[in-house]
Amino acid sequence: MKQVAATAISNYVGSSITSLSNLTTTGALDSGSITSGFGTINTGSSTITTTGAITGGSLVISDGGNIGSSSDTDAISIASGGNVTMSQNLTVTGDLTVSGTTTTVNSTTVTIDDPVFTIGGDTAPGSDDNKDRGIEFRYHTGSAAKVGFFGFDDSAGKFTFIPDATNNSEVFSGTAGTIVANLEGAVTGNASTATALANARTIAGQSFDGTGNISIAPTDLTGVNSTAAELNIMDGGTSATSTVLADADRVVVNDDGTMVQVALTDFETYFEGALDTLSNVTTVGALNAGSITSGFGSIDNGSSAITTTGTITYGSLSDGAITVTAFVDEDNMASNSATLIPTQQSVKAYVDSVAASANNVTGLNATGEEINAVADVSAITVDTSTAIATADAIAILDASANSGNGGIGYFDVDLLDTYFAGTTKTLTNKTLTSPVVTGLHLNDSGFTVEGSSADDNETTVSFTNPTADRTITIPDATGTVALLSSAQDFTAQQTFSAGMDIDNGQFIGWGAGSSRPAITGDKSSNKMEFYVGGNERLDLTSTDLTSSLTGSFKVPVGTTAQRTGSPANGMFRYNSDDDAFEGYAGGAWGAIGGGGDSQTASTSSTAQTAIATYTASSSLGIEITVVATDTVATERTITKLLVTHDGSTAVATQYGEVNTATAMASYDVDINSGNVRLLATAASSNATNFSVNAVVLA
Repeated sequence: MKQVAATAISNYVGSSITSLSNLTTTGALDSGSITSGFGTINTGSSTITTTGAITGGSLVISDGGNIGSSSDTDAISIASGGNVTMSQNLTVTGDLTVSGTTTTVNSTTVTIDDPVFTIGGDTAPGSDDNKDRGIEFRYHTGSAAKVGFFGFDDSAGKFTFIPDATNNSEVFSGTAGTIVANLEGAVTGNASTATALANARTIAGQSFDGTGNISIAPTDLTGVNSTAAELNIMDGGTSATSTVLADADRVVVNDDGTMVQVALTDFETYFEGALDTLSNVTTVGALNAGSITSGFGSIDNGSSAITTTGTITYGSLSDGAITVTAFVDEDNMASNSATLIPTQQSVKAYVDSVAASANNVTGLNATGEEINAVADVSAITVDTSTAIATADAIAILDASANSGNGGIGYFDVDLLDTYFAGTTKTLTNKTLTSPVVTGLHLNDSGFTVEGSSADDNETTVSFTNPTADRTITIPDATGTVALLSSAQDFTAQQTFSAGMDIDNGQFIGWGAGSSRPAITGDKSSNKMEFYVGGNERLDLTSTDLTSSLTGSFKVPVGTTAQRTGSPANGMFRYNSDDDAFEGYAGGAWGAIGGGGDSQTASTSSTAQTAIATYTASSSLGIEITVVATDTVATERTITKLLVTHDGSTAVATQYGEVNTATAMASYDVDINSGNVRLLATAASSNATNFSVNAVVLA
C-alpha cells in the first residue's frame, strides 16, 4: 500500500484516459479541440458562441430558425419550406445570378449602372420564339387599371407603343398609341394634325404653305398661252360648236413629231391626190360621169332594178338554176336546147303544127271516151249494185309485160284470191270482225287490246325475246289469271285458286294434296298464314311474326367484314369471327347472350402462357369465363374477367372467382399481332387444363 498524491492521479488520468462514455457534465472547457471524429454536437436550446470562423460542409438551421447578429437575431429567417426572408439590406459585392421562372422586385426605386439593358436571354437565340421584347407597365387612368407596352413587335418587326395592351404569352396586342417626340429621318404615314409647312413653297408662281388650296391657271405655266377651254378641247372634250368650215380654218396635225396647224385647203389637195380606194364608203350621190370597166367585179344591187335605155350585151343569163346563152327564132324547135329561149312567134308556130295533127300521141289507140273512163274522175260513174262475178276482171299493172317495163292489163278477180292466199301480207289499221284464225304467228314483241270501248287506254301484252322455244299452257279451267308486278321464277307448276288478292279460304299452293306448301290470307285480320305439311307454321301480321315451329331459325351468318353496310336498329346475326350472336342497337353492333367463343389450352409449367386470343379490331369489349382444373390435385377455379383495349394496350379486371381450394392460376392480357391475348400463370407445375368461354360485348 502506498499513498499517491492527488496531483499524480490527476496527471495520470489527464494523460491516459481517452474515453469517458458516462461523463455528462464538465466544467468550462477552455482548451483542446473537437475534431471530425467527435460526432454530433447538440446543445439543445443553448447558444453556441464563437468569435472565430465556423467551417463545415453544411450549416443546417431548424425549421423556422433564424440567422442574425446580436443586434438583429432574425436578419435571415428560414421557413420550414426552405423560403428565406431577409429583414435588412443585402449588399452583393460579386456577381449575382438568379435562376428560376419569376423574379419580383418590389422596390420603389431601381438603379442600374449598366448602360445597355439586355432582355430576351443571355445567349443568342437559336430560333424565332415569336415573342415580343420590351417593357410591360401597369398604370391607372383614373377610372380603370391598364397594362401598357412599348418595345419590339416580333410579328410586325417594328418598335411599337400600345397604351391599352393585352399580353398573351408575351405576345402583345392592342391599338397603337400616340408618342410625343421630335423625329429625324424618314417618316411614313400621314401627318393627321399638321396645319402648315414650316417653309412655304412657290408652285407655278403661287405661294403654297399648306394652309389652303391654290388655283393655277394654264397661263400661270411658263410658256403656255392657251386657255383652259382650249386645253380641254385637246384633252378630249366632247362639247361641240356649230361652225361653218372655211378654207382658212386649221386642223392640228402631228408633223413628224411636231404639232402644227394645217389649212383645210391642204387637206383637200392631199386627199384628191392620194385617195385611190374608199372601201368603207357605202353611199354616194348620183354618179353622172365616168365608166365601169371589166375590172370592176360583180354588181349586186339587191332587190333594186337596173334600168337602161341602151342594149345589154351578155355572155349568159341565169336565175341560179337555168342558164340562158341566146334567143332563137326556130319554128320546128329542131335545136332541142336547154340553154336557148325561143321567140313567141316560133313557140306559137310549133304548137299550132302539133295541134293540127290527128291522133298525135305515139302508140295511142284508145278513144277519148275510154281514156276518160280511166283518168277523168269527173266522167266516171260508180256502179254500186252489180256484184263482181267470176269472169270479171280488174285493170292491174303487169310488171312482167312489155319486156319488163310493165304494162296495164285486165286480170280475172279469181287470180287475186289465189295470189293473196299464197303470200304473206300485212294488214295495217284493219278491223277483223269475228275472224277464225288458224296457226296464229305474231312476228312482234307483243300486241295491244283496246277493250270494250275506244279510248286512250289500252292493255299491252309484251313478250321478252326468247332464246329458245317456249310454251305457255292455259289449263282446262275457268278462273282469273294472276298478275305480278315483276317477273317471278317458279321451280314447279303453281296452283292459283283465285287472283293475287288473297282472302279467307284462298291460297297459293305448290304441288297437289292437302300437305302441299301454301300461303293463305285473312283480310279481316290483316294476316298472312304459311302452311307446310298441312300445318300452319307462320303467322305474319303488320306488327308480329308468330311461329309454331319446334326446330330452329337459321339467322344470317357471316364475318365482321360482311356486316350490313348500312345497319339499322333491330338487326340480328351470328358473327363467325367471334362465334357469337350479335345485334345492332343504339347505333352500334353488340354481342347477344347465347353461344359465344370457346377455346381450350393446357400447361404443365408456371410460366405465363397465352390460353385464348381474340381479333382486336372486332373485340373492343370481352366478358370471359375461365375454368381452370388441376388434373393432378383435382382442384378447380372459375374466374370472371372483363377485358377492353385502346388498340395498343389491353386492360382487364377480375370481378369474380370461386375455388375448391386455392386459385389455380392468375391472369393478365396484352395486344400481340392485332390480337387480344388472355395470359395465364399456373399456380403449380401440375398439368392444368383451361376452358375459356367469351362473349364479345362490342
